[in-house]
Amino acid sequence: MKSPLFLSAIVGLSFAATAHAGSLAPLVQEVAVVTPAPMIVADTGSDWTGGYAGASLGYATGDAKSENASGDLDGYGGTLFAGYQRDFGTFVLGGELEYLIGGVSDDEGSFEFDNGVRGKVRMGYDAGQTLVYGVVGASYANASFANRDIEAAGYLFGAGVDYRVTPAITVGGEIIADRFDDFNENTADEANVNTVSLRVAYSF
Repeated sequence: MKSPLFLSAIVGLSFAATAHAGSLAPLVQEVAVVTPAPMIVADTGSDWTGGYAGASLGYATGDAKSENASGDLDGYGGTLFAGYQRDFGTFVLGGELEYLIGGVSDDEGSFEFDNGVRGKVRMGYDAGQTLVYGVVGASYANASFANRDIEAAGYLFGAGVDYRVTPAITVGGEIIADRFDDFNENTADEANVNTVSLRVAYSF
C-alpha cells in the first residue's frame, strides 16, 4: 500500500499542472490590413467651354408662296460657322454665327434662296463626350420670289447633338427650321425651310 504522503504529492502535482495549463495566454492571430488602391477617375473630356469653328453639309426642304404663286422647295447646301460656349456643369450656353452657301428652290424656279446668315443661341445638356442642345435665333437670306430679288428676314429654332471624337475635334448633326415672314414688308410673301445637316468642328 502506498503511503498517504505519496498520494498527497501526486494530487498536488496534478492541481499544479492544471492551474499552469489554465493560465496559458490565448493565441493572438494578426489580421492583415488591406489598403484600397487609389480610385482613378477617367477624363471624359466633358468641359465644353471654349471657342469653335467648322463646316456643315445639309439637305433642305420646304415651301414658299407669294401673292400669285406657290411652290415646294428643296436643295443641298453647306455652311461655315463659328461660336463660343460656356459649360456650367450640366448646362451649356453659347452663341453661334453661321454663313449659308448653296441654294434652295422650287422646280419651276419661281422661288429661290441663294445664301444667308444665321445667328443662334445654343442651350444644351452636357452628357460627357456628348452634348445635346436646342437652338433659337434669327435668319437672313437673299432670295428670288417671282422674278423679284428680295431680302428675307425671319426666325429659327431647332435641335442638335455634338460628339467629341478627340479633345479638339467634334462631329454632330443638326435640324433647323427657318421661318421667313418678312420680305421687304410684303406680307403676301412667306417661306418655311427645314434643314438637316452633318457638322464637323474644331475647338480651340
